[in-house]
Amino acid sequence: MNYNEIVNRFKEIVEDHKMLVDFGYGQISDIKTRSEGDGESEGADYPYLFLNPGVHNREQSVVTYNFNMIIMDMAREEEASEYQNFLNIQSNCIQYCDDVIARLYYYYKDKPEISFTVSYTPFYERFQDQLAGATATISIEVPNNIDECIAPFYVGLAVDVKSNSDQLFRPDVAQSPLTFEVTILDTYSGMRPVRANYYKIEAAGEWTFVVEGVIRRTEDTDVFPDSLDITVVSKSGSVIFRSSGVGNWPTNPPINVDVPFKLEYSAGFLDPDTSTNLTSAAEVTWVSLNDPATEDRYLILSGCSMKGYIQD
Repeated sequence: MNYNEIVNRFKEIVEDHKMLVDFGYGQISDIKTRSEGDGESEGADYPYLFLNPGVHNREQSVVTYNFNMIIMDMAREEEASEYQNFLNIQSNCIQYCDDVIARLYYYYKDKPEISFTVSYTPFYERFQDQLAGATATISIEVPNNIDECIAPFYVGLAVDVKSNSDQLFRPDVAQSPLTFEVTILDTYSGMRPVRANYYKIEAAGEWTFVVEGVIRRTEDTDVFPDSLDITVVSKSGSVIFRSSGVGNWPTNPPINVDVPFKLEYSAGFLDPDTSTNLTSAAEVTWVSLNDPATEDRYLILSGCSMKGYIQD
């Protein structure tokens, strides 16, 4: 259970409760009041539960979320009562706090651990409207182990190459791969052929490729290509992986305007040694291509980088 789900659970409880009407979340300054905007149509509806986040705590296997749960209602003057009606409202709001805690603990099957060491602080005339209510301090413990395996980090920069010249892509022809020079070459053997972006994959693992550079459209007579493709092929020439990148490739850039782009490709698990998904693959190569189509001419400018990351 993540933080967003915890907050939304409070909102869901308010919606299901027969007395609580409105829900809010944020800093104290974010609390709505009926005196704001156009009176009742845009202000708060009471009784109103506002969830104010405190300082949350992380241990190795548990996250503790701390909140100030403020439940409030309008206080109205009543001549017959020495305390008007705010004492009755405070009592009701404390009961509403109990209702929320009970719902959190008993209703949901996943049962996040609710700490029953709860402090109630009744208040009166605390905010812009004339209000009464109670603030409850609530702590919720959620099992949540630290796990680097699911963290979205690149692990092991295996190759880092950069283009050393502008590359022209022409419409309706098989387009050449970009020309690159090596800046980092770790788990790869050398370029094959020289001055083209073919590499031998020598390490098994989850592979991610990233292409980043600047593109310039030189004519606008046909369509602009959807993306730039990455292709991983075996020594025999069979395609193991091919995909368009995910990122900010321009959709219809103007002519002669330099537009930066960054694309990411998740190639999955590649293992040249065991041939898990690289049939008869004594050698594996990957190459950047663009699908031939009826397309406009464009340049990928010098300095475009192509990086390969591996996670064991």
